[in-house]
Amino acid sequence: MSFKNIFNDIIGFFYPSVCMSCAKLTDDGSNLCAECRGNIVRIDQNKRCTRCGLQKPDCDCKHSIFYFDSIVSPFFNEKTARNIIYRYKLFGKSFLSDYITDNMINEINNEYKDVKFDAVIPVPTSLRSSNRKGFDHTYLLAKQISEKTGIPVSKKAVSIRPLKSSQHKSTYKQRLKNVQNKYYCKRKLDYENVLLIDDIKTTGATLNACSKELLFAGVRRVYCATALVSAKKTKSQNSP
Repeated sequence: MSFKNIFNDIIGFFYPSVCMSCAKLTDDGSNLCAECRGNIVRIDQNKRCTRCGLQKPDCDCKHSIFYFDSIVSPFFNEKTARNIIYRYKLFGKSFLSDYITDNMINEINNEYKDVKFDAVIPVPTSLRSSNRKGFDHTYLLAKQISEKTGIPVSKKAVSIRPLKSSQHKSTYKQRLKNVQNKYYCKRKLDYENVLLIDDIKTTGATLNACSKELLFAGVRRVYCATALVSAKKTKSQNSP
């Protein structure tokens, strides 16, 4: 056995690898256990609507007005990926941001390879929410994407007024009402293309509200990237 293998065994004994999703120890030293690795539901970029981010059978573009040009996400809001995001944002596991942003950047580079971005902009998080979690989860994602891509991050491009209720537990209609007049830009923005970052797209209400304000502030085009997209259940998915 080589010295490197011995060293790795010693490190593994004192600092065992833990699955990012279920928090159980992994046998092979990887960051995901075999079960969770098999439960990652990735988005097939060839089978999604590039505008709303949903699977083509679920596309709701005909019934919606979007202020952003496109959205890309690596995972559906299901199983392993959902567990990782929830551990990240709800339980303060900020170290998971590396895995999340690496996967987001892969899709950003593929989908937006011909777009020259002037700024990476996070969907703003309320001060109360950041204090409760111990960090600003959307800004950390935007900051790391900025560091890994070289696109400048603009944390204060969009600001937030206090939300009356949490978006996490709100219905579709409540989400739309919650975001009305809650996001705003304090100054004019001379940007051609910006990359708007959030962790999850559920209804798209938050991304749309922020995009609308960015356009009013002078941005020409808004492109979005999230870690997860909540998929609608098609008839085929609902049937036995």
